[in-house]
Amino acid sequence: MELRLPRLREWREKRGMSQEALSEKADVSRDSISSYERDVREAHPGTAKKLARALEVDVKSLVDMEKTELVVRWAISDTNLMSEKLRFTGEVVDHYGEDMDLVELYECPGGYRVAVNYEHPDFGQMTRLEPNYTRFPGETEYGIYTAEEVVEKYPQFGETVGVMRVRDID
Repeated sequence: MELRLPRLREWREKRGMSQEALSEKADVSRDSISSYERDVREAHPGTAKKLARALEVDVKSLVDMEKTELVVRWAISDTNLMSEKLRFTGEVVDHYGEDMDLVELYECPGGYRVAVNYEHPDFGQMTRLEPNYTRFPGETEYGIYTAEEVVEKYPQFGETVGVMRVRDID
């Protein structure tokens, strides 16, 4: 059984490695790494294991992201609550806060999402997923943040997404 490695390039770049450096560390040819990253060739499980070890991740991390399931709740008026179960491809890569006031950063294909858990004074525990756009009451669309947008709204995640916030203070 051969494996597709759609996240190989992503993890290699996160580790700041060139294809050549990964080739040397994993003892896998640079041409093979290039082929895996372009998805023109599948890797033998033993080769995938060597690449994962060199990148210090699980093989599963190179293969694919899993679906995350999240229940979001929000107040639409003083008396009405809305909730929905969302499933999306992504994984938690960072968080801050505790329990009722927890902010989690999800890395998703093409960008990031942020889940914010907070205590509402009338309805208790609430969760929202950002970015979100309400087109009509009760109809919400969920988008993806770029790394820069994450840092603008949540500077605590700057190091995780590899972008530090820049402010002019003159």
